[in-house]
Amino acid sequence: MLPLLHGDAAHRAWMIKQAIARIGARFHSQRMMRRYAAEAYLR
Repeated sequence: MLPLLHGDAAHRAWMIKQAIARIGARFHSQRMMRRYAAEAYLR
């Protein structure tokens, strides 16, 4: 992975956007607040 960081900036930006598009739905504020409430208050 490290050699990819020193390559073409446009390709690197494309890779980052693809990663966010694939996993971005798993990391949103509603999920974060549910987890926080479960871990902080429901123990």
